[in-house]
Amino acid sequence: MKLVFLLFFSASCLYFLIHVRKWSDIPKEGIFYLLVVGTIIPLFFGMSAFHVVFLNYLVTELSGDTKPPYVHILSPEKWGVYTTNIVQVQAEVIDDQDTNPQIQGVGTFHLQSGFNTIVVTATDKSGNVGSDYTIVEQKP
Repeated sequence: MKLVFLLFFSASCLYFLIHVRKWSDIPKEGIFYLLVVGTIIPLFFGMSAFHVVFLNYLVTELSGDTKPPYVHILSPEKWGVYTTNIVQVQAEVIDDQDTNPQIQGVGTFHLQSGFNTIVVTATDKSGNVGSDYTIVEQKP
């Protein structure tokens, strides 16, 4: 029985590797199928944890998005010296899979006297996080 299941499981994984290139290409029924075939059935038949680990690898590879967004702060200039206590933070964010990642840290930033670290982060829909920082000085 275990040998039959192992062959069935291997053939199923091979099918998904060949025919599915992105996680979004898998229909909802296919996601359910992957969960049942990859976790519940192997555990029921006492299969090794290898199958569950392999499924995680398969899902990660199929998602196609494991790279974080590229973030680059355009302004304020790194190591810039400012006499005002407010600067406008602008950043360039590029992600190869997500056209609208969530961006935090852009806009108005209130400077404290001395050195200030400004961080901009971007999170894409797959949960990958990219960031950039700059250090500026505020002199009264």
